[in-house]
Amino acid sequence: MMDQPSPTAEGLEKRRSQASEDVSDAKLWAAELDKLRRGTACVFLNKFEEAEKIFRSGIFANSEYDMLPVPARGHDLRPAYAFQWALASLLDGLASFANDQLDDCLSRVWLTEKLAAESPDQWVGQRFLRGMCYMFGGIVQILQQSFVKAGVNLTRSWTWIKSMEKEVLEYEGYEADVVKSLGSFVIGTLNLVSMVLTKQLRLVSSRSVTREGVC
Repeated sequence: MMDQPSPTAEGLEKRRSQASEDVSDAKLWAAELDKLRRGTACVFLNKFEEAEKIFRSGIFANSEYDMLPVPARGHDLRPAYAFQWALASLLDGLASFANDQLDDCLSRVWLTEKLAAESPDQWVGQRFLRGMCYMFGGIVQILQQSFVKAGVNLTRSWTWIKSMEKEVLEYEGYEADVVKSLGSFVIGTLNLVSMVLTKQLRLVSSRSVTREGVC
């Protein structure tokens, strides 16, 4: 049996550098995740104004809504902040019975989808988030009684998420706990939503899903 060649000094240095980068990225991930959790806690404590500030700070550079640049390190989590920002808008609207809040929520959902689609950071979490946007948008459209659009987006979400199910549930990495737990929740929610859709809505959506610009 031949001896394995010893790693070169250059090879060892590359390994150390990669390990250091992985640790730094994991720390950035943990810090941003903590911030997102604080914002979510504010939503459920009925502190919507504080939650909005937290979520906007992860998307916009200032009060003029200039977009933050793509981060040089770690994941691009602007879409994750935007998704939570949309969720806060929905829950605030349901709590206050504001009719225009659903329109605002939907515009935030499509901003999230746009950010996720255009981000150069196309890791599994980013791509899965787009499927979540179609599901979220479809649910909001049901509340607006826009049933055809809702059916189209829920069908789009089903196709998107089911195509990623194995990749999400078997994901390995420092983000795995979040990816797998969120993936399981979203897949279960999508299954539930699809069960309560009427046969007619599924038929309409299946005929319309190939149309563009339905959002």
